[in-house]
Amino acid sequence: MVGLHELLKKATKAFKEVAIPSPDLDARILLEHVLQKDQSFILLHSDYVLTESEETLYESHLKRRLKREPISKILGEKEFWSLPFKTTQDTLDPRPDSETLIEAVLKQFKDPSKPHRILDLGTGTGCLLLTLLSEYKNATGIGVDFSQKALAVAAHNAKALSLEACVELLQSNWCEKLDGQFDIIVSNPPYIPPNHKKALEPELHFDPKEALYGDSQDGLEAYRRLSHQFKKHLAPQGKIFLEFGQGQHNEVRDIMISAGLTHLSWHKDLSQIIRCGVFYGS
Repeated sequence: MVGLHELLKKATKAFKEVAIPSPDLDARILLEHVLQKDQSFILLHSDYVLTESEETLYESHLKRRLKREPISKILGEKEFWSLPFKTTQDTLDPRPDSETLIEAVLKQFKDPSKPHRILDLGTGTGCLLLTLLSEYKNATGIGVDFSQKALAVAAHNAKALSLEACVELLQSNWCEKLDGQFDIIVSNPPYIPPNHKKALEPELHFDPKEALYGDSQDGLEAYRRLSHQFKKHLAPQGKIFLEFGQGQHNEVRDIMISAGLTHLSWHKDLSQIIRCGVFYGS
């Protein structure tokens, strides 16, 4: 009969042995989820013994994490901009780096009451589009994704956040089936070069490959395709906000300029890496 304190010690030790970056935190988060309790309960009830069903679930969580499956995939949820988003094996996990796009949009479009039209290309969980719609209460938006399974996740998140009335979800290969013009276009296309796969942290292998890896050697094929589609869908005074990988900003800028767009600004993430570029029609 093992209490919570000993259980956490054992789980933390196992996580350390496979080099999980935050072994004690991960062990505790998974235990909190199993118990449906917060950290204070664990601290105050260190001798509590798990029920049989709780023990089975915790062991299942531990086995998955030991294989380096991310906490978010195990729990099925990831926070983004302080909002909860369902995430699955069919969607890219929302990441703090992508909050840079939200900050960039808010700097360019400062009036939260305007009825902006927002487009999110490659919407996945819908985290970018739905976060912006939570900030711009009178806005409407379209989330585009090639994956019907990803769109189902986005639809779930829209309903959970009570935003389904102002969202349309479209299955399309980028802009192929898209009509209309938009004030705000955001996108986090796949940008990792295929030859970088082995260098990635193991947790990334649980995200869908098509959302991570670009088709071309430099990973930027999606940007080349999109660059020629943006002008058709960009409203007068509209702006485009693109995420990309470390060190790719100059190449992305050159691609956009070659398609007749104008670069406006760069925005850095919390690690001071240029993560987002803003562009507009010239």
